Amino acid sequence: MNTTHDDLLAAVREGRTAELPALLGPLDRDRRKALLAGLKELRGELRAAGWARWQERDLMNPALLVAGAGCHTGAAAAAAWLGARDLRSWRQLPTDLLLDVLADRDPKWLGDLAHRLAARSATAEQDYPLISALVRLAGCPMPTTDGCVEGWAAAVGASRTPLATALREDPYATALVPRLFETAEPVRALAGRCDPDHPTTGPPRWQPSPRTGTWTGPPSWTDAPPACCAAANPPS
Repeated sequence: MNTTHDDLLAAVREGRTAELPALLGPLDRDRRKALLAGLKELRGELRAAGWARWQERDLMNPALLVAGAGCHTGAAAAAAWLGARDLRSWRQLPTDLLLDVLADRDPKWLGDLAHRLAARSATAEQDYPLISALVRLAGCPMPTTDGCVEGWAAAVGASRTPLATALREDPYATALVPRLFETAEPVRALAGRCDPDHPTTGPPRWQPSPRTGTWTGPPSWTDAPPACCAAANPPS
């Protein structure tokens, strides 16, 4: 496909986000750099207009996010672009399309991006689906920031798999379960479910096991911090 600079900017302006991976694919580093300048100009144009062009901004923002991610060569700059408040609106990131435009990046680069996104406290929880996908592709350790813990706990809680099974099978549980009891604020997926006087109130996903009254996990959890064990299995 002979993609031109104008073709790509037109796709962004028209909100044709799904077409961007195919349009960006053939571009080399220099052409992506040139396109990035046009994307920054378009972003600045929308920011300067404020709410006067909110409908256009709402249409273009997902496309700007994807195109910008595909054109940035540095992980730090890509993370800053993806976390920018003016590009996010209320939406979650278009994870699948972002993975498509980042598919040609080195695993180390992807891991760096995952950890930089996880370090952004304002958006890490919302970005957990992308972070976890990048971690899988990179083969790197899962970040354990508070935002990642929140996102992971919400994802596990929303699963239809029985909780004990989900935790045993989850590749990140060993790293993240101890962090459930170390975050600056109580993890919302657990909030309202930890009253020992009413152990069966609220949604059931994070309740103790009805057979044992405790939460259990892989054998490696025997090394979990004492505070984690005490919080997970309060005295009767």
